[in-house]
Amino acid sequence: MRKPPLNLKVLESFCAIMRVGTVTEAAKSLHLTQSAVSRQLAQLEDALGMSLFLRDKGRLLPLPEAHELFKEADFTLSGFDRIRHLAEDLQSLSVAKLRIVGTQGFIDGILAGAVTSFMMTFPDVKIFLDSRSAETVIEQVAGRAVDCGFVKSPLTNPLLSIEPMFSCGTVCAVKREHPLARLDVITARDLHDMPLILLGKGRSFTFRGFLQQAFHQAGAYMNIKAETHTVSTSCTLAAGGIGIAPVNELMAQSYRHMGLAFIPFHPVITHEFSFITSAQFPPSRVTQAFLAHCKKYFNQIKKPSQG
Repeated sequence: MRKPPLNLKVLESFCAIMRVGTVTEAAKSLHLTQSAVSRQLAQLEDALGMSLFLRDKGRLLPLPEAHELFKEADFTLSGFDRIRHLAEDLQSLSVAKLRIVGTQGFIDGILAGAVTSFMMTFPDVKIFLDSRSAETVIEQVAGRAVDCGFVKSPLTNPLLSIEPMFSCGTVCAVKREHPLARLDVITARDLHDMPLILLGKGRSFTFRGFLQQAFHQAGAYMNIKAETHTVSTSCTLAAGGIGIAPVNELMAQSYRHMGLAFIPFHPVITHEFSFITSAQFPPSRVTQAFLAHCKKYFNQIKKPSQG
């Protein structure tokens, strides 16, 4: 018996289920009926000749094969979006479009200001912002699913054109009422046995390694109270008095309104970020304009740390 062919609608329904976790929520996000999404999932499993989920009391639990398929399907759909957007650009040259991708903390934090000021200068440009893991940012830029992206350095990839954007140090986010907020600098010894809020190992392993080295050399105990994946969450917890959060100096500035002091950490731990585009094709004029704007913007907002 001939298996039903795969199509984009089937993959879109599958990816929506993987993102939101249920058929009901996937149907809402796609503006389809629940039965239509269920049929498309059944069609996909029939075409593949395997089950992708465990059914448990109405819940769908993804199998390992579902996670593998999702990674490729999501990347493929991003490519089709690129084709669709390109077709729209060819039909109307009066409105330029710029697709930008970065990690969640970067997109939600300091990049928003750069995008806002860019759009004030170029009001006809339409911006598409997306947040992904660092690995997916690199894949999407190299595969031209987006126009440009931002990643932490150092980075070497022959498929990418890499432009250093900015570097900055590390600060400790502490409540302004905390005794350490009165210091000019904070060292690992100052943080001995203090409750710490650290970025998780999976997201910032190099930064975590430098911190551990500083504590080891100072003979200080690292009392990890909480681990997070973003600077925003770390600062929120610090503002709530949970602990002290060593974070990226520049990205922390977006959270100064939380009643936090940002005290430089010594020894200096540097964070470097780069602007990346595909090395296989020259960037568009709007991408080049955005690059130039970001260089100027980040140079202007980079200031010495203050409490």
